[in-house]
Amino acid sequence: MNTLDRIHNLLAQAQMFCLATVISSSDEMIPAGHKSIIVPGSTLEHGTGRPAVDEQLYSSALSCLSAQKKQTLEIQPGLMVFFDILSAAGSTPRAIGAKMIACADGSTFGSVGGGCGENQVKSAALKCLLVTKKPALIEVDLTDDIGTRGGDVCGGKMWIFIEPHF
Repeated sequence: MNTLDRIHNLLAQAQMFCLATVISSSDEMIPAGHKSIIVPGSTLEHGTGRPAVDEQLYSSALSCLSAQKKQTLEIQPGLMVFFDILSAAGSTPRAIGAKMIACADGSTFGSVGGGCGENQVKSAALKCLLVTKKPALIEVDLTDDIGTRGGDVCGGKMWIFIEPHF
């Protein structure tokens, strides 16, 4: 089963897991964008092929799951990895795992919530796609008081991982 199918399978089962995505790498054998899956009580799936790195990924992912915190860590010099906990929690307009595709012409497909928050995500996605050409992690804060910023008042925060594809 490929990584995307496995993610969909775990989400359909409402299974909590951690998705470790390589953000940048100086190791040509571990490309940016590589994804590994860590399910508590299980093994690392879709490893890097480097046992020492895979052990660090697994250990770091379990720490993130235990603390219920997403984070970006330097696993080894030149290897940055984003650990994303995938499960449904908090007060946001869409469940964790929602997806949106933003195209270079500004069109979008899917939704991460609508309104100002989604516009913030779309703007950041276009910057990644057209300017930096690199993945990014942004925070969309929906805890604002009513009426001060256009009604972004779901009460939670979303951390959106943006990954450009060419």
